[in-house]
Amino acid sequence: MNEIYAFGKIAESIEILALDQRSVRYRLFSAAEKLLAVHPDMLPGEFRKEFLRIRSYLTFYDAPDGMDVLVYNRRRRRESSAQGIAKRLWALYSKMQSKVDH
Repeated sequence: MNEIYAFGKIAESIEILALDQRSVRYRLFSAAEKLLAVHPDMLPGEFRKEFLRIRSYLTFYDAPDGMDVLVYNRRRRRESSAQGIAKRLWALYSKMQSKVDH
């Protein structure tokens, strides 16, 4: 059950990346709100390490008191960095989808 929930949240984040019309950086950090709802233990072990890596990229910088960590990290990240993180998220989703299909 947890795997289904986690996959659903990751799928929702991919939908945001695909359909939102803002820059990749904004889309990624909008999608991150869905990803933060997923606890790593909800994922099968084979996906957990990559998920944790993506999550750490999204929350790398400690936000000052009173500021949302995702907003702060969005402001600190360059567009090119956001694109790399988005590619990693897409690759994770694709691997998970392949497992579901088989």
